[in-house]
Amino acid sequence: VTGTADGLFVLPGTHSKWIMVENGAISSFQTYMTGEVYATLKAHSILGRLMSDQDRSAGGIGDGFRRGLDVIARHGGGPGGLLNRIFTTRTLGLFNELAADDMADYLSGLLIGAEVVEAGVSDAAISIIANHALAQRYAQACHVFGLACRTVGQDCVVAGQHAIAVARDLVRETA
Repeated sequence: VTGTADGLFVLPGTHSKWIMVENGAISSFQTYMTGEVYATLKAHSILGRLMSDQDRSAGGIGDGFRRGLDVIARHGGGPGGLLNRIFTTRTLGLFNELAADDMADYLSGLLIGAEVVEAGVSDAAISIIANHALAQRYAQACHVFGLACRTVGQDCVVAGQHAIAVARDLVRETA
């Protein structure tokens, strides 16, 4: 990230990476299986059978996502608790308190919320490096949990890889 050497960086995805950089060096690195757990629950669990193929959020942040974040904010997402919260996707659906079109979004809110609560424990502002839709979800979660953040374009990953390659003399700097 141009102009940012230190801080907490998150690269969301199938396996989200949270990287703390201090004095220009990585001081901690954590990976969360948030995206993979979401995909597995949606495709191969009883939850997915209740979900609609439609997603009301259409790439944005829907009511289901915000509701999932609110559940984590009120009840937590720590060990054991998250497993219970995930099951609320089913119970809310069975009692018609959550529309089938909102279920995937709700599950996403639960999982991303639990990840952000656990990983975002720092005084440093979080730099979110992801595509626009995913970056907005993580930024919304940070906002709900009172964490400072900023989104950074995903093109910075390529720029960073290029800088590393130049520093290691793997490629030449182009003018």
